[in-house]
Amino acid sequence: MMDGMMGGGGWLWMLLPLLFWGGLLAFAAWALVRIFPNRGGEDRGSGVQEERAEEILRKRFACGEIDAEEYERSTEVLKGERDATRGGI
Repeated sequence: MMDGMMGGGGWLWMLLPLLFWGGLLAFAAWALVRIFPNRGGEDRGSGVQEERAEEILRKRFACGEIDAEEYERSTEVLKGERDATRGGI
């Protein structure tokens, strides 16, 4: 015997099952994220995107990319879309 040693490639045979199960778990996690990409309970109709759109609009106005008329018209469009998605509230 080799004093408790498994021989030349014995450590590899102990490592292979760990690599297999680790890879399987990583694949399952990746697949779940791809299947269910919506994390955190935010849906497309939430105020998060509306706030982001309004912030972008404010920044464009502040930088001078759009004038006051375009800014007002765009904010009215955003408010109209928000009211339409909430059922006119």
